[in-house]
Amino acid sequence: MKQCLITALLIFLYIACSNVPSPWQTLDAGVFKLKTPSGWWLYNSYGSDVLMGGLTNGKDSLNFVLGATAAHFPLGDTTKQRYAGDTINGFSALVEIPKEDGDGFVLIKLVNVQGGNEFSLSGKDIEGTATVLEIFQSVSFKGSDPAPDKPLSFSDFHTPASPRAGKLVFQMNCASCHNVHKKLTGPPFREILEQRNADYIYRFLTDKPSRGKDSLRKAWLKECDGMECPDFHGGITAEDVQGLVEYAGVRP
Repeated sequence: MKQCLITALLIFLYIACSNVPSPWQTLDAGVFKLKTPSGWWLYNSYGSDVLMGGLTNGKDSLNFVLGATAAHFPLGDTTKQRYAGDTINGFSALVEIPKEDGDGFVLIKLVNVQGGNEFSLSGKDIEGTATVLEIFQSVSFKGSDPAPDKPLSFSDFHTPASPRAGKLVFQMNCASCHNVHKKLTGPPFREILEQRNADYIYRFLTDKPSRGKDSLRKAWLKECDGMECPDFHGGITAEDVQGLVEYAGVRP
């Protein structure tokens, strides 16, 4: 009798444990996948040229856009937000979170995915920023780099009032055409900075007429089939360029 009771108890415990939901799940939107805590689901995934939709747990929602132009970065009041640039599953990423948990925008924006498109996933006033960052970091597309990324931590984020991180400046302005170490559409960024100093790079990016007939520029144009960096018209500062130099590990 005692043996039967023990057996019945073990069977009950096995069934009970088998029915415990996994704390995280994978949601499949077709062109991309991501992981969320259990209880989230996808909704309203639609579009052809632009794919739009979202995911929710019934209380909080994150909206996604995949197309030629995704959500604007940054989204929120820059005095109340924090920013980081990173690489997530092989894609250059811009990330925005609120200074105060649950009070502001959360956003991840991936550039150059699915044939040059942009992808964004964003929400507002969602409590649990650490969980949101885990969701962001789980986004994967076909061709994503399976190598594990270093988890995003709050120490990776900064505000515009602090010196701008060179990595973030690079992700925002350069990553669609350049890699630090290898050739993409444009030459490796380290190669550029090894041959021209920060002052030259700043003038090059903000004053197109000053580019003139520089021989190195001509060589780059030929190598890149005539494609050239846009004129940022003051949208990038001398401090930003110095950050780029430091990020690439080269001093002028």
